[in-house]
Amino acid sequence: MVVRVYFKREDDRELHPEFLVWRQGSHPRVLSFKNEEIGKLVSYSRDLAELVKQKVGGGK
Repeated sequence: MVVRVYFKREDDRELHPEFLVWRQGSHPRVLSFKNEEIGKLVSYSRDLAELVKQKVGGGK
């Protein structure tokens, strides 16, 4: 699976992330998120970063 993150500005307001997601043999899809969902994304990204640090730092 491939994920690319882009940031889009709507109506001269804040930047919002948009995700272009696809896997081999499928067409790319654009996923955008509402304001209330962005908080979850931030939390999930922190959790993912911590897991990666554990794997890389722990040599497991």
